[in-house]
Amino acid sequence: MTAATAVVTGAGSGIGRAVALRLGRRNLRVVCVGRTASTLEETVAAILEAGGQGAVAVADCGDSDTWQGIVDAVGGEAVQTLIHCAATDQLKAFAELTRADYDNMFNLNLAGPLFLTQKLLPNLVGGSSVVFVGSVASRAGMRNHALYGASKAALKGLTVGLAVDLGPNIRVNTVSPGATDTALLAAYVAESYRDLTPGQAKRQQHAAAARQLLRRVATPDEVAATVVHVALDATAMTGQDIAVDLGYTAS
Repeated sequence: MTAATAVVTGAGSGIGRAVALRLGRRNLRVVCVGRTASTLEETVAAILEAGGQGAVAVADCGDSDTWQGIVDAVGGEAVQTLIHCAATDQLKAFAELTRADYDNMFNLNLAGPLFLTQKLLPNLVGGSSVVFVGSVASRAGMRNHALYGASKAALKGLTVGLAVDLGPNIRVNTVSPGATDTALLAAYVAESYRDLTPGQAKRQQHAAAARQLLRRVATPDEVAATVVHVALDATAMTGQDIAVDLGYTAS
């Protein structure tokens, strides 16, 4: 018996991989999308080892020339949930931002989710869901992070718009993580403290930690637990942006 299909972008690592693994345990065939075949194959191997079903679709979600490959990997199968985890980040002073920076950020963080959802619309059956992975950067300003925050804020607007357009048969929500133990966070921290003295960096770290009411970062699997709940179980929820941020925006 063929399992219902889930599509996860950014499934090669971090939150995307954790989401894909959880979906595999929910008896879904998981189409794992990303740019690097080797990491996607690792994700699918883990799904298969746990008794699930998975497939690899190598594509750059920010490059429209590769989107058809995702559609082809899904084929004619019904998609129960489509989860957009793929994203890019950048730390750069506002005065130095270029149009190329804008295009790169919005192509992956907004155009990809928007148009991939459109392309897979024929596969999204009644009762299915779409989940965008946003960021608390859309709620709380961060230095040299305006472009990233703007791209994630745009996802919130897309969420409410599509919730109206695709309802009542398709639910659309966003889950917005805070600090999560991923390669993206590691790169952000390294770049944030690059020009600071050790003393300045330590003070910055203490200040950042104080805003996390749970005094730690989240694991990818903790965020994935909420993403999968919203995607599959929260059947009365649509048009919402749910923060999973260890209390950051409440502090």
